[in-house]
Amino acid sequence: MATIFATAPGKTILFGEHAVVYGYPAIAVPVNEIQAKVKIFPVIGSSPDEIHFVAPQIQFEKQYKDMDFNHPLKIALDEVKKYLSISVYPACKIHISSSIPISSGLGSSAAISVALIKAMLEYVGFQASPSQI
Repeated sequence: MATIFATAPGKTILFGEHAVVYGYPAIAVPVNEIQAKVKIFPVIGSSPDEIHFVAPQIQFEKQYKDMDFNHPLKIALDEVKKYLSISVYPACKIHISSSIPISSGLGSSAAISVALIKAMLEYVGFQASPSQI
């Protein structure tokens, strides 16, 4: 298996940022100069579902199996499992980084989720369309 690399851009909302709180549409655009990056490295010889997350920018390092059931990264991977109807992932190390400032309204969390989902789908051999992601 090869190393998988996926990215997702930041975003900004041009019009209607507060309106979405009340269910109205907004106009959002990608900010390609900033992005979340996810690299997935296969770990040969380890047990299925042995997934090690590393996000050095926020001093985060944890095993998938040790995460709380409601941790956003675990939820994202569990949703991919459910979507693909698979029970386990091949063992891997997931490295997460981002040039999107945290808590800036530029979509850092969403970009990390999208990059993670894109990378994991590709890691298990599924080529997803943007609408599927």
